[in-house]
Amino acid sequence: MKKNVIKKLFIILITIFVLLISFELYCRSIVYKKYKYIIQTQINANKNFNGNLTYEKVICPSYNERKAKFKPVSIGKYKDKPSIVLFGCSFTWGSYLKENETFASVLSQYTGRTVYNRGLYGTGIPFMYFQLNDNNIINEIENPQYFIYTLIDDHFHRSLTLRSWVKEPVIQYKYKIVNNKLVLVKPVFTFLYPLYSVFLVQNYIQNSEYSRLLFKEPVIKMIDESYEIIKKKFPNSELIILVYQDYSWKNRSYPAVKDEILKHFENEGIKVIYTNDLVGEYELADKKYSGPDGFHPSCEVWKLIVPKLVQVLNLK
Repeated sequence: MKKNVIKKLFIILITIFVLLISFELYCRSIVYKKYKYIIQTQINANKNFNGNLTYEKVICPSYNERKAKFKPVSIGKYKDKPSIVLFGCSFTWGSYLKENETFASVLSQYTGRTVYNRGLYGTGIPFMYFQLNDNNIINEIENPQYFIYTLIDDHFHRSLTLRSWVKEPVIQYKYKIVNNKLVLVKPVFTFLYPLYSVFLVQNYIQNSEYSRLLFKEPVIKMIDESYEIIKKKFPNSELIILVYQDYSWKNRSYPAVKDEILKHFENEGIKVIYTNDLVGEYELADKKYSGPDGFHPSCEVWKLIVPKLVQVLNLK
């Protein structure tokens, strides 16, 4: 009798295991079918790019491990002028760009100011909020005048999940509101994050109708509190949101909700600058401004934007 029970349990466990493996393989096929073009384009771009572009090997890296990936500070020739701090994702960090081609480098070359590039690929608004909340991190910045966050459409949805991209199962920062306070989410079962099924579930959450109800409050609260921290620590500094309006922004989901969020920031005294106003309506949607992967901005984007941005902010 006992042997029969053990045998049945063993068969059940084997069946569950086979079903889980089958489901994971099914999810993998869906992912590669849905993102085949993007994945292959990025693989080809990586092969043709001479810079150091590797995916994270650590699932849950510490801040110091992430910091090691930061681009060097672009030291300006005018030491007496206030510095500029950039936040954002791979657009700011400079995927597929050489060191002298990034947003930070072009801005430093044009203004002669020191520019801190605190953007990092795969991250978003929560990573800026995390950095500003750590005195040890913020104290490394000297004499800042502007903190500029480059906002792309995906950042709204990215704030909902812990994993940003199928080829990179690294766990990102995420905050939730508990008793009107932002609380850093501590990931559990981290060994599951490389699974394609986990990516698909998060992707579904990001793009579901329900997502527009989820990202609004955390995004507003993170930006509002980031602004408060900046004004408290550096009273003469300003937070700028640079809205990057490429083809993704043009085709964004829930535009009314996102426009409402940006309007809220303007009402709070945060300066919101739209690239459409700087370089022309959806000029950046033109593929000629895309990098080798067809998605990230090329150096020509920053050469186009920076002079206009400098003029608006009177940075000369």
